[in-house]
Amino acid sequence: MTSRKQLAFAMRCMAQADLTNHLWSSISCLENNLLTITSTSADPRSMSPLDTYKFKVREDEDVSHHDPWSNLHLMIHRLSKKNVVVHLSNHNTSWLASRRELDYMDRFPAYDTNCTMFAENGDIVSLNAPYDEFQAVDQKDLSGAKAVILPNRSCLLMANTVETAVMRAIYFDFSVSALMRIQSTGGMSHHNEASEDEIKRRNSVWNNDDVFRNCPEIDLLERRMKLPDWWGKVDVSEFNDDNVDELTLLAARDLAPNTTIARVGGCVVPESNKYTIRLANNRHLLMSDVPNSVNRQVPSVFSYINHSFRPNVRCIPDPNGECVVFETLRRIESGESLSFDYTSTEEPLFAEPFVDIETGRPVGMDK
Repeated sequence: MTSRKQLAFAMRCMAQADLTNHLWSSISCLENNLLTITSTSADPRSMSPLDTYKFKVREDEDVSHHDPWSNLHLMIHRLSKKNVVVHLSNHNTSWLASRRELDYMDRFPAYDTNCTMFAENGDIVSLNAPYDEFQAVDQKDLSGAKAVILPNRSCLLMANTVETAVMRAIYFDFSVSALMRIQSTGGMSHHNEASEDEIKRRNSVWNNDDVFRNCPEIDLLERRMKLPDWWGKVDVSEFNDDNVDELTLLAARDLAPNTTIARVGGCVVPESNKYTIRLANNRHLLMSDVPNSVNRQVPSVFSYINHSFRPNVRCIPDPNGECVVFETLRRIESGESLSFDYTSTEEPLFAEPFVDIETGRPVGMDK
């Protein structure tokens, strides 16, 4: 099952590849009638598992209350019978979606290697889908297509894996850039296409070579981006969109004792709440994985780390650095839940007291 974290990472990759210069791009995965989709209100450069929705879908149900593009994604999933859908809304896709020749465009001219990925007949389909509806006007079979163009709107890429979908999005954008430049230098009649045999040969490599199916560009993009330092050490459990407190942090791999899992900054506030950690008197840290975000205070997944009186993690406040450090207390196995003792950092009375599930002991209550 594709995780929220995988889709968040895919969005970060596409942002690193400059595919998301509008904030309306997104990626979704439909498996076992569960749709997972990234939020179009979140910054793709700092996308977090918390910036995703996951919900069960039913036939003919309006799901736009989750995210404005949920209906569009679900429609393309069903028409294409593909697991993963990328919605690209950027300058290149806007240019392509405005072209007059869309009615008869079912492939890209094979002017370069990028274009050959979409150069076979039927690779591209133009689909009339009204902006405010969740059913396409023409219920076309998209099972053989790689890309859909929504006239005067945007474009979508489909695949059965996240890696292939990201690769197609990258090379689709490259292809549109090439078409724009070719047209600006005299038009398409002055340029040669690759032969049909060459198109088939290149697509055989795209489709069958494991190196390309796993999208090698992802490794390069990951090296360029700044991920939170916990990203390779911590996974996020499934949780209900209506109750993010269900979230549990899990070890993504085996962790040795005294391993620094994360150094988390954020915003220092004078009063505590259920998500803050005390740094000093009247100084409480509201943790964020993007502490300098211009648009909003993006919460850290560590805001939801569980409490335990038998913890496997310690939390070390750093008042001068306005951050906290999470370290392992012992060896932690991959997949094990992470927890620390809330009473080790907080004042005797909590902003929101609770009863410890493991022991039945009150936590942060007035005795």
